Amino acid sequence: MKVLRWVLFFSLVYSLSLLPSVAQERDNSHSRNYENCLYGFGCDQAQLSSEEQQAVARAAHSRNYQNCLYGLYGCNSGQLTTDEREHVASSTISRTATQNATDAAPRSTAPVCAENGSC
Repeated sequence: MKVLRWVLFFSLVYSLSLLPSVAQERDNSHSRNYENCLYGFGCDQAQLSSEEQQAVARAAHSRNYQNCLYGLYGCNSGQLTTDEREHVASSTISRTATQNATDAAPRSTAPVCAENGSC
């Protein structure tokens, strides 16, 4: 009977020692989900607090603005503010002018040589 009590006692102590790791795993899972949402990866936004959801929305808006600004895939100009649209338009004009100037620059027909003089 004494042995059974000790076994039950140690089983209980062991079980209680696992509780912090279960809670920590839940926290890690929440953190991973939040980071996935922030970086635009697959996530469950329903698990986020309202403050976290607002931060995720700001991050998504910022990614969209950067995509539009640099002419990248994933730009949704309908989600931009008026000021952002104007900035994106001027950036597009500047990028296009630079590209046209680069395309129009005369190409050298001289061979390209390395620093050691080999051509």
